[in-house]
Amino acid sequence: MLKHYILSITLMMLTPSAIAAQKKIHVMTYYDSFPFITGEDTGLIYDFVDLLEKHAEHQYNFIVVQATKRRVNVSLTTEDNIIIPFVNPVWLDDEDKTKYLWSKFIVEGRNEIITRVESRFEYLDASSLYGNSFAGIKGHRYKAIEHALKIGKIKKNDYDSYHQCLRLVAAGKSFATTMPTNTFHFLAKELKLTSKLQISDQPFARYKRYLMLNKDMASEYPSIMLVLKKLKADPRWQTLLKKYLLTGPTNPGLQR
Repeated sequence: MLKHYILSITLMMLTPSAIAAQKKIHVMTYYDSFPFITGEDTGLIYDFVDLLEKHAEHQYNFIVVQATKRRVNVSLTTEDNIIIPFVNPVWLDDEDKTKYLWSKFIVEGRNEIITRVESRFEYLDASSLYGNSFAGIKGHRYKAIEHALKIGKIKKNDYDSYHQCLRLVAAGKSFATTMPTNTFHFLAKELKLTSKLQISDQPFARYKRYLMLNKDMASEYPSIMLVLKKLKADPRWQTLLKKYLLTGPTNPGLQR
């Protein structure tokens, strides 16, 4: 409510011509859990967009759009003026960074392998999971085990959310799952599963998250990169990294 009130006051201060001149940009996300989305209009995505708008000095009108991964993929081929924060080129089938435009990395992360405490399981590589079931999110890619899934060495059960994945691993209905470190710690505490679940010393994956822009935004790319540079130098950004347990270029964050 407060954010919308502040936005309303800000818009009232702008002239109609200034508002009309703002370029509308859709900030799409397929994330639906901590730290990216924590409630209605709250979470890292919304805080990030708020800071973008401040540093863009009303040049752009950023509109958050939450959607499924499939809807995001379709929108990237049918709609213009789309940016997607906190993604990796691999996740959008652009390992060579040729399909879309990419920023320098924003934050680093790692995905943990999560199993029941009594399993005493330690992950080494895909072969460690042979013969077991894996709880994953529909539409997500799991590059480290893709081949093992394809040849049937690991059985993947698809679910809609990390909440479901954790509950099913805790209940013994799936052997393992994976998710970002900070998401695991937040959800395990929220679901009261901390004492029932463990993470392996070896992570499932290490990666960097970037801001992606659709190819049609080539003319806006330099100015948005400048806005992003200003954002990353803002002390409020460092506060957000700490708030959401993230690891950035200048903040060690939460490693485990």
